[in-house]
Amino acid sequence: MARPALGSENLGMTHNDEGEHGLPDSVTITDNRTGASIEIPIIDGGVSAADFSKLLPGVWFYDPGFSVTAACESAITYIDGEQGILHYRGYPIAELAEKSTYLEVAYLLLNGELPTSAQYAKWVKDISTHTFIHENVRKRFLEGFHYDAHPMGMFVSALAALSTFYPEAKNVFDESNREMQITRLIAKSPTLAAAAYRFSRGMPFVYPDDELSFPANFLSMMWKTTEPRFEATLFSFARSTSCSSCTPTTSRTVRQRPCASLGRPKPIPILLVLQRRPDSMGHCTGARTSPC
Repeated sequence: MARPALGSENLGMTHNDEGEHGLPDSVTITDNRTGASIEIPIIDGGVSAADFSKLLPGVWFYDPGFSVTAACESAITYIDGEQGILHYRGYPIAELAEKSTYLEVAYLLLNGELPTSAQYAKWVKDISTHTFIHENVRKRFLEGFHYDAHPMGMFVSALAALSTFYPEAKNVFDESNREMQITRLIAKSPTLAAAAYRFSRGMPFVYPDDELSFPANFLSMMWKTTEPRFEATLFSFARSTSCSSCTPTTSRTVRQRPCASLGRPKPIPILLVLQRRPDSMGHCTGARTSPC
């Protein structure tokens, strides 16, 4: 599916001087107590609360659950729950989920466009460089929790604790520094999440493996036991043109990177099958499957 251009038309809302029947694209509000009125333009499907308050100062909108209140404008996300629409930077979420990797979507959200091959290679390298956490985060912080602490509480606390290891993170107006903190958060979050989970299960910490892909590395840190390496095998699925079924092939397939000229990926639907080797006693530890 082609990506629609960014802008108001992408959001499904437009602002015109005139509405459908040649009438002004605006609303007029009258205060019946005083007879005063104000005309407020409808812009991007909404009216300004600031303009509303000029006529009715001190009068509040009562909107439980913010069901009809827009809190902000976003060039990143468009959501229409009634129509079942969710777009990231103009791309339907279903298309991104099927055809793009996690790191491609992260790059898209941050930069507005899907990465080219060169941009993606650098992005993956930057993330891989920062997957490790400081040993004191694990040994002195995470291991200081009670044995039955909830993993989510540990994870959230560990994320907050990173600011004490990287005090320069408080310089939020420094663009290069801000980009570094974004990279660190994306890279270290899987490591912290896996560490918190394994602690809750009484399992030893597993260090990141930068030779694995981003999702395979996370699942390795989650599930690796006695095997030397937790291997992720990719199987391609070729969709038949005559029916809707998928036929597995035996070839090992790597997802193609985005085309440099178009900035869009040439996808190959794949299923990530995580296979475990037999343990030291010769027993198979089972297999887990997860979408890429």
